[in-house]
Amino acid sequence: MRSRGTLLLLSFAAALGLYVWLVELRGSAERMQAETSERRVVDVQADAIVALELPLSDGGHVRLVRDGGWRLESPLEFPADEAAVERALKAIEELEADLTIEPAPEDLAPFGLSAEARTVVSARTAERTLRLYLGADAPVGSGRYFALGDDDSRIYTGYGLGLEPLSTTLLGIRDKRLTRWTDQEVKELQVRVAGSLIVTALREADEWRLVAPSEEPADSRQIGRLLQDLVFSRASEFVDDPRDLSTFGLEFPELQISLARADGETQSFEVARAGGTAYVRVDSAPVLYAVPERLLDDVPRTFFDYRAKRVFDLEESAIKRVELRFPRTESVHRFERRENEWVPDGDSATPKPFAIQDLLFVILGLDAVGIEPSDASPADFALDPASIRISCIGEEGEELGWLELGDQVDDALSARSSQSERIWRVAADLGEDVPLGLEAFQARFVAAEKD
Repeated sequence: MRSRGTLLLLSFAAALGLYVWLVELRGSAERMQAETSERRVVDVQADAIVALELPLSDGGHVRLVRDGGWRLESPLEFPADEAAVERALKAIEELEADLTIEPAPEDLAPFGLSAEARTVVSARTAERTLRLYLGADAPVGSGRYFALGDDDSRIYTGYGLGLEPLSTTLLGIRDKRLTRWTDQEVKELQVRVAGSLIVTALREADEWRLVAPSEEPADSRQIGRLLQDLVFSRASEFVDDPRDLSTFGLEFPELQISLARADGETQSFEVARAGGTAYVRVDSAPVLYAVPERLLDDVPRTFFDYRAKRVFDLEESAIKRVELRFPRTESVHRFERRENEWVPDGDSATPKPFAIQDLLFVILGLDAVGIEPSDASPADFALDPASIRISCIGEEGEELGWLELGDQVDDALSARSSQSERIWRVAADLGEDVPLGLEAFQARFVAAEKD
């Protein structure tokens, strides 16, 4: 009996829930949708509009046409800001009246809807042209008066913020992007500074490589940041048809960036600065983009900036033993990982807590600050012998890789590793975390003996 009663209660609860959903919740949503439809005063779909005319806040109008994407046709020809246009289209499609004044009074001046005072929005579809007259703000609330061009019998008030997208500025409606490409589309990059070639790079799959002025592995992250800066930069203003490029520093550009896609299409950017503003000319077009100087300052200026700089890179979890060899004193200390601790192997010195872990932290993923010529000799950079050689050893006793450090030369340490034949320069402060010699190891890495 108790089970049967439970089933009856469950059935009743399910039926009640279904009733609430069908009658109350769905019914409420349908009523709200019906009320919204009743307040709407135009019957036009945003995606059916093929031409648009909007008032400019400083006077005049801008005319836009849909041609694949949206573009300005007047007062100048230029790509449009698609997001701004979409907001205007949505405002037209969803235009609602909070209050209807019917019949409309003969004198429309108090409502800002006289022929002299009103502003006009025009939207054209393939079948018809819709005209919307915008008037003054209503004296109470945040509404604004408006009327339809094909109906002079009514005046409406609409929610003011809902009408805002229908008034714009020339700057606001223009596409302010420097490029419409994505960073992933770019297959070739070339950078020149003051006319001199700094680097040419090619993308192969998802990796970049440098091909000029010499062939080297690339710092793909650095190139990616540069491309993203271009993609996400926006103009703060435009200079249309500049008469004298020298006024903007573009007679002799400080920076030139060229991009190419796999389909052979190219884009070029000339960048210079004047009066605390950077100016960009795209594809030698007769318009300049004003952008923050940061875009100019953040572009790397040397070939090394674009080169791969990784000196030593291993997966920390794969390292089971570490060997610190000091070739100049022919001494070796070995350490073994046991769970989450590093302990001495054999008669090696006991390290301070976390000393080996901290050492690995700074050397794994180590990047260089410079590189020596390819024919540089280790002996010329205090690497024969080195001040320290760090060997990382795996589970089966195999050497995963090694790093050697020499002495400080010109505010940097010389370095080389098992992962490259080149001699690198690394930051001199690395010596604060890595013992450069047996004396430094004993003074700063060895735990004090207990009495």
